[in-house]
Amino acid sequence: MKRQIAKLVNNGEYIVIRDDSQKVNPYRLYYVWYEPGEYGLQEHRKQLIRYADLASCMYYLFEVAQKNNKE
Repeated sequence: MKRQIAKLVNNGEYIVIRDDSQKVNPYRLYYVWYEPGEYGLQEHRKQLIRYADLASCMYYLFEVAQKNNKE
């Protein structure tokens, strides 16, 4: 079963998904963005990386947030 664990919205969306059917590296980090298409907005999704634990995913999201930190 696939479950969405976390989402970070920052110049697109970063989504962490856990896939219980995978024995190795069940956590996947996706980048999702939207572009105008023929019938409205079209969703694009790219898998960035696969991790074995949630802490690694959270650290990746922390680095993304820190890089794009603006006040």
